[in-house]
Amino acid sequence: MESKEENKINKKSVLRFTIVFILVVLAIYFYNKLGIKSYFTRENVEVFLKPFGQWIPIIYLITFIIAMIFYIPASIFLVTIGTLLGPAWGSVWGLIGCYISSLILFFMSKKINTQGIKNKLGNKWIIFNQKMEEDGFFYLSLVRSTSIFPFSVISYGSGLTSIKLIDFMKGTFIGCIPQIIIYCYIVPMVISQSFSNNNAITILIITLIWLTLFLVAYNLHKREKLNINNQVD
Repeated sequence: MESKEENKINKKSVLRFTIVFILVVLAIYFYNKLGIKSYFTRENVEVFLKPFGQWIPIIYLITFIIAMIFYIPASIFLVTIGTLLGPAWGSVWGLIGCYISSLILFFMSKKINTQGIKNKLGNKWIIFNQKMEEDGFFYLSLVRSTSIFPFSVISYGSGLTSIKLIDFMKGTFIGCIPQIIIYCYIVPMVISQSFSNNNAITILIITLIWLTLFLVAYNLHKREKLNINNQVD
């Protein structure tokens, strides 16, 4: 039986979560309804960034972070930076943008007290939360790399779970690399019609390196988990 104090906290949690949810829905609604969406195209973002010259990476990071807060598709900005700075440097700054913005969104969602929501979802939340807590690195890497859900949704959603920060950081880094390869490397070359056999070989090498990195990181993660469980036992 919940005490009056706990009930009051849960109601506040639900209210706070509801307010944030409504604000996000309104932002998305007006983003589509008022035609704001039409302004966020690769061409328009490129026109906006070009005049900044050597400051393009910094302005890009700031713009990218703000865009992610409002659920604007990350692909637009990743393709743009890959086009402006070239595949190599575009990939570097694209990955930095993804990493920093995901951490900011993760900590922002941590500020929402969701205890009331968790209580109402009951077992469903417990099972999902346990999976993220036990093997958050694997699940997050998988979801990030396959782009099943929008970039911002994954970042916000992860902050509502019990995933460990270190697992979130590792999973985000590993999981974002495939998106970087596609949007910062492949798509800009296709757009500029500069794709060649040498580029294909480079992409293949990068992909193999990523797969190796993922397997090594996951094995280390499993070993670390096993050591922790052995110490507990």
